[in-house]
Amino acid sequence: LFRVGVSRSMSDADWSTLSHVAAADAIDGRHWRVRLKPGVSVSELASAVVERGFGLEELRAENAALEQVFLAIAIGEPAAAAA
Repeated sequence: LFRVGVSRSMSDADWSTLSHVAAADAIDGRHWRVRLKPGVSVSELASAVVERGFGLEELRAENAALEQVFLAIAIGEPAAAAA
């Protein structure tokens, strides 16, 4: 899970055009929590955001809250162990 900040507002539709992204949840129009598809590197995400002209301003890993990890384990999400 990554926190991504961009200089230009993005929408859900913008994120859906990026093939590297499994899910993106808005914090506000310019800050998002982004989950990558398996096997995708963070540098691939950064490149895609820059190439689309959204102006990457922030990119950092976010630690999942204990409750999020528990829920992911409970529903059988494999990424939960990595968090």
